[in-house]
Amino acid sequence: FQHLGAPATVLTEGQHVVGDVIPLRDSVKHASYVGGLFVQIRSSHGPSVRAGDGRRMLGIMRWLRILVGLILIASVGFVVVTRGSVLLSNHLAYPVALGLAFITGLLMATTGVSATRPVRTGWLPRIGRLLSALVGVGLAAALLWLRPFPAAERAIDAMADSGAVVVSDSRTEIRFTPTTSNGSGLVLYPGARVDPRAYAVVAHDIAAAGHPVRILKCAFDVALLCGAPDVPSGTDWVLGGHSLGGVAASRQVDAFDPAGLVFWASYPIDDLSEASLPVASISGTKDGLATPDDITESAADLPPGTVFTAIEGGNHAYFGDYGNQAGDGVATISREEAQAQIVAATLALLALVDERT
Repeated sequence: FQHLGAPATVLTEGQHVVGDVIPLRDSVKHASYVGGLFVQIRSSHGPSVRAGDGRRMLGIMRWLRILVGLILIASVGFVVVTRGSVLLSNHLAYPVALGLAFITGLLMATTGVSATRPVRTGWLPRIGRLLSALVGVGLAAALLWLRPFPAAERAIDAMADSGAVVVSDSRTEIRFTPTTSNGSGLVLYPGARVDPRAYAVVAHDIAAAGHPVRILKCAFDVALLCGAPDVPSGTDWVLGGHSLGGVAASRQVDAFDPAGLVFWASYPIDDLSEASLPVASISGTKDGLATPDDITESAADLPPGTVFTAIEGGNHAYFGDYGNQAGDGVATISREEAQAQIVAATLALLALVDERT
């Protein structure tokens, strides 16, 4: 004990030492168990920590760590149970994030249960532990929010080959290849958090008319996380997208140089009024998300020759097959009627591209 200053208080087994301090040199901190109580011993230059503070903090932090771990585990389990089929078919980013969150939650819960070493007290350690807990809860909330809208059974059925279309599915895209191709192709960016398979019915119908279609699968089903598409040369490709997917498609004009653009219930965030390419804007009059007023206001950012098609009675979710969407309007026509008009308007743009090339 050469590092101890003199005189030093001598502590014996079972002695109550609440408030006692042993002066040390160089402000070195030491911790030990005395009489079954945790005592942190600090030099007389700083405040002492009373016996039992570490044990009380240990109990609080143990339960907080266990709670956050269980929240993460439960969130992952809920997503897997409710969106299992989507996770098996879509981009790997979301399943990987869920797996990492599950491992993190498991580690937090198990280490919380087995923790026995007293916790350092003080404001900075407490703030750090609180921030860690908030990050864990925030991660769970983000994973729950990212749950995609699953494709309806009607769309899943359209993922099968037909006499006119061959369908191939990978983790990065869905290809609808016509057995007889006679024109330009369409690359489609899905709406935010929408299962890409939800657009299979419309894509299949477009491909059956002789135009290849590729539906991109983006990380976390967020189209803005997809870059320019990787497509074969020899075909004039039109970029298109639904909702946020239309925004993502419009941002690739300079990088990809498409033969045309088609917006499904969407509009660009950049000014494309000087772009020299065919553009179509297709929207529903009952859309509660990309409202008719939004579409009208977006006309100033589109080329003068843009063709606007309003689906009378159609809403936002009718561009795909994924059920209803919060905030959307109530449609007054059937989904089949709306999608037939969407296909016709999209084919009209593809025909215009073919005429130009």
